[in-house]
Amino acid sequence: MTKPKNQKNVEKIYMVVSGEENKFFYSFSEAETCAKDLCEENDEEIQIFEINKAWNVFLPAEPEPEAMVTSLVSLVD
Repeated sequence: MTKPKNQKNVEKIYMVVSGEENKFFYSFSEAETCAKDLCEENDEEIQIFEINKAWNVFLPAEPEPEAMVTSLVSLVD
């Protein structure tokens, strides 16, 4: 298999996890503001997760078809 090229455009999103709901944001500052507001309202521990949106695609250097050796006699029996 060939090695994947370095990924330059990796998108990141931030997920605020609370006991009631999960919210997604595109910047950490928005997620942090939401988490602080939820923490003040509900008086619970809030977590923020950073999630990378990326794909790793591995392609074989040369395609290798599946092949098996059988005898014609065994196919007829």
